[in-house]
Amino acid sequence: MLTLTPKLVTRYHVGIATKDWSRDLGIHVSSAITSHPEYQTSSGAGTVTSRYNEDRFMGPLSLIKNDFDVTVNVDRRFSIRKDQSEVTVRYAPDSNTFETLRETVETVETKRRDKRCHRIVTQFVKKIESGCQRHALNDFRCPWCDATIDVSFHSSGKVFVVSCSKRHFRRHAQTDSPPDWWRDATTGGWLESNPTERTDEPEPG
Repeated sequence: MLTLTPKLVTRYHVGIATKDWSRDLGIHVSSAITSHPEYQTSSGAGTVTSRYNEDRFMGPLSLIKNDFDVTVNVDRRFSIRKDQSEVTVRYAPDSNTFETLRETVETVETKRRDKRCHRIVTQFVKKIESGCQRHALNDFRCPWCDATIDVSFHSSGKVFVVSCSKRHFRRHAQTDSPPDWWRDATTGGWLESNPTERTDEPEPG
């Protein structure tokens, strides 16, 4: 059984979040969780929120006012530990249906895997920071999907990005001793005023 608690603040959101609405949303999210074999069950408890909580988003033609983020602590069999599911859905009032826009799967096992993969990426970044030759990187593959890895340098030669060609990760780093091949890996599209501004490393999808 999946129990959802709405934590909504606008008059519009509070008005549509009836018991029946919450039940139907729970059925939709439960189905989404069931579709992922990483989860052991589809039961648990979660919350429903909206990131669009201002009047300017509540217009009659607005679509995003019907976007909701659902975060669920998913039960595991014979364990007090929990997995987590994050599902963003769009509600269609005319048909009273829900559409999944995006999902994030996070289990005890995937967190352990991701931690191991991030360590591998860190080792790869440290090789570049140490000034290794480019051929030393040829055999490295994305630890999540085995795709090739892209390395691109800012024109300053100090900042670089390491990323999976299939977008499983993106790591920004900086070095005072760039390898001698950094010019061959220079690309555009950087924020010239602050090339180190973005240091995000998204969770793998």
